[in-house]
Parts: sequence; C-alpha cells; structure tokens
Amino acid sequence: VLESRKGPILSSGLADTWTKDLSMTLPEMVFGETDLVILNKDLDVAFAFKAYDALAACSRAADIKVSMSEKWMEKAGADIPEAQEFDWTYSTKYRGTTRTLSTDAAIEPSETEEKIDFDSLKPKAGESIVWSSDIILFEDELHDHGTCKLSVRVRATQTYFYVLQRVWVRVDHVVFRLRETRLHHRFGSSHALRQYTEREDNYDTIVKSCNAKQIREGILDEPDQLAARMPVVYDVTEKFDFANATPANSADPAKTSVATGGPEAPKDSAPPPPTAFPKPMPPASGDSTPTQAEIDAKNKLAEAEFKKKFGNLKPNAKAMLHRE
Repeated sequence: VLESRKGPILSSGLADTWTKDLSMTLPEMVFGETDLVILNKDLDVAFAFKAYDALAACSRAADIKVSMSEKWMEKAGADIPEAQEFDWTYSTKYRGTTRTLSTDAAIEPSETEEKIDFDSLKPKAGESIVWSSDIILFEDELHDHGTCKLSVRVRATQTYFYVLQRVWVRVDHVVFRLRETRLHHRFGSSHALRQYTEREDNYDTIVKSCNAKQIREGILDEPDQLAARMPVVYDVTEKFDFANATPANSADPAKTSVATGGPEAPKDSAPPPPTAFPKPMPPASGDSTPTQAEIDAKNKLAEAEFKKKFGNLKPNAKAMLHRE
C-alpha cells in the first residue's frame, strides 16, 4: 500500500504543541498532515516520511552563523530555554522512519556494498509509472537569508517503488547544502536499499559557476540543476533485509495494492496524529475529504495567525498552497 497524504499547514494549536515537544522554533511552513507512507504486510514493514520526525532529527546546535541568527535565537529564547538551541537552517539528517507493522518496533538497516541500480529506473528501461506523488513537508526562508525545503517524491511501477527525499538549504553568502535519501524496493524481493548522500559547497563557489542568465531564471533555487556542481561530502548505502520477516496479522489480507502485487491502485487517506505511526487504514470516504474552499479558508486563518505572531515577516506563499 502506498499512500501520499496531503494537508494544509500546521494549525496554531498543533504548532505550539510541536514547538514545546521539539524544543525548537518551527519552520515558517510545516505541513504536519502531509506524509508518505508505504506499507507491506508480507514483509511486516512500514516506511514513512513525516515532518515531525524530520524536525526531531535536526541538530541541537547551529553550525552556521549569519548576522540574523543571533536575533532569531533571541526571539526563540522568549519561549525556549537558552540551553535548548537548535539548527536554525533545519539541515536535518532524517532518512525516513521504518518500523514493523506487527510490533511498531524501529527497523535499522545495515551498511552494504550493494548499490541501487539506477539504470533500471530510467525511462528507457521500458517500465511505465503507474503512480507518483510529490509533497513538501516543511519550508522556510530563513528570515530572508536563504531557504530550506524538505520535499519527497515517489513513483511506482508494476515492479518497484522509488523514493527521493531532499533537504535543500541555501544560506546566502555562506553555503549550499543538499541532503538526499533514496529508497528503492522491487516487489517480491526480501530487501530494500537506502542511499543517503550529503553534498555541500561554498555559496560563492556555486554562484560563480552560474552565468547571469541562469541566476536571473532562478537556478539558485533548483537543486536538480545544482546538485552535480556540489561535491559529495558523505555517502552511504544501507540495506533493509526482511528475509525472516513474519507477515503482520494486523493488516487486512483481502486488500491488495501495487506494493503487494495486486490490482488496487494507491489511494489517499486521512492522516493519523503526528505522534502515532501510521497503521493500515481504509481510504477516506468522500464526505471526510475537505473541500478546496475549506482548505483555502484554513490556510488564510493560519496566515493571519502567523502575521499576528511574527509581524511583518512574510511566509512563503508557494509553500502555503494546498498541493494537489
């Protein structure tokens, strides 16, 4: 079962709860009801990519300083004890959440020399994509000193799924960072491979590698175009081995999906509370799906609350849009 669940930005009430629980000032736009969940009852595994877990994986100390960061920490200090600092660039090293379906226990992979076969994922391999999704978990403009965005893309064919999570950080006049997690599994196999890569380079070095036309067209916000120019500073491939997995009894044996080789297409469903790991659940009924008007109204209310709390600081308008 593959589910890409999309929702509006975090409500003020949940934002306050997350701020206290995580001991950090949240990014301007957090999509707490948005996530990607991949369930396989035969392998007794659930993969997920969630904003809460990603923020929880942020460092407790910032390694980048700009003139604004001190003012930012002063502002955060009004609500957060001084000792509880956090990475204000949100350069999380989160690689996704992996747990068993039967016991909700964390699953840790082991390092491997095996590599993801990227040639088999290219269009020329001849496999048609039967489902795909692109979501944003959080986004921040770093108080006009750059940008940070955590996004997740997923695609599935009849024989595999492939996930790309990206943490894109640009701190103006300081650094460019790209932290990518790739997760690949072929249906019917008893393992999955996860590659984690960190790229980083000096801001001026990257800017000098671009011509004026490219900069005008916004290349500095395009990790797809800049990734190859950034040196790799860390890379590891890990393997999840499910050879001895016991099928999860909690899953519905009558339900089939792309993940288990059946005919049913992945569907969206309502998200669970952020503190609970997703369990298999039936698709939401039409009556429970919010209308676009309701989503727009909720976003406008959240924007008004944001302005009331932070004054003239402007949230990223694109990040506020409900992504269809």
